[in-house]
Amino acid sequence: MAGQSEKKRLKKASSFIIYASAFFSIFSLVYIIFLYFFRYNLITKYIFSLHCLLFFCYYYCIKSIHYGLTNGMNYTYYTDVLILSFCINIGLFFSFKFFYIYIIIPLYAAYQIISFIFKYFLSSPFGSAQPSKRMEKMEKNKNKVVYKTVY
Repeated sequence: MAGQSEKKRLKKASSFIIYASAFFSIFSLVYIIFLYFFRYNLITKYIFSLHCLLFFCYYYCIKSIHYGLTNGMNYTYYTDVLILSFCINIGLFFSFKFFYIYIIIPLYAAYQIISFIFKYFLSSPFGSAQPSKRMEKMEKNKNKVVYKTVY
């Protein structure tokens, strides 16, 4: 039998997938209707493929967040991508240049990979063994003996 916390997590995951899928599907449909009626000249194969990419981002992020909620895993990166995709979709009501914000996602992923490589592979194995100057100073001040003068 599942514990109470696991039941709550599974209930949260199932409600998330229902509401998020419906919300982002309706929002994408509203945008396509807006595009059809107000900016009909922007409907091309290239732009349609970009909107398919946007919908794929929604779908993939929602499925990954659902998987993370179900299994108790970390899903913050997918949440960030989902929020960024939603902001881009809102910005597309005003200008098509909001698609350029998607450059942030691979840059953020590259930053995470580089920081992982530097942290675990290129750092000194003795770096953590040597105490910092601040720690040495605190240790020196801690071991000082203070004598009181008696009058």
